[in-house]
Amino acid sequence: MKDSMILDEEFTLLEKIILVLLYVRGRTPIVGKVRLQKLIFLISQDLKELRNELDFEAYKYGMYDQTIEDILEGLELDGFIVVDENNEVKLTSKGVEKAEMLLKSFTEREIKTIEEVKELFEGLSEDEILALLYSKFPEFSKYSEKLREINRKRKELAISLYP
Repeated sequence: MKDSMILDEEFTLLEKIILVLLYVRGRTPIVGKVRLQKLIFLISQDLKELRNELDFEAYKYGMYDQTIEDILEGLELDGFIVVDENNEVKLTSKGVEKAEMLLKSFTEREIKTIEEVKELFEGLSEDEILALLYSKFPEFSKYSEKLREINRKRKELAISLYP
């Protein structure tokens, strides 16, 4: 049984998580870097090793970590991911190959966490995601540019989240 995902030394834990996140659930792309930040944040709440690597702060759209932006830029420059004209972040063929290899080093629990978080966000609008996260982690909403709008629409958003 595998102890942890820290086997491939050439990639940081965050790089591995991002590649596997983009791979699971049929390799569906993630629309927007804001959404990707939120996905990584939620994954880090369950995976302590990842949480220890990151330093999220309150920002324009809630929780934000500059390291994630830097890693995404590096993965794109190295040809593992692409951000297309629709702002979809997705794996290249090189990224798929690497993600398949990395996936073998993850435990079942780690894969399940990543899959469940990605599944949770599929089909949610950006406002629904922010409403969900701002209600659970209000400390990250203090500089939000969308907080007023989210609060104004909170009843509508709550109904859409919990039909």
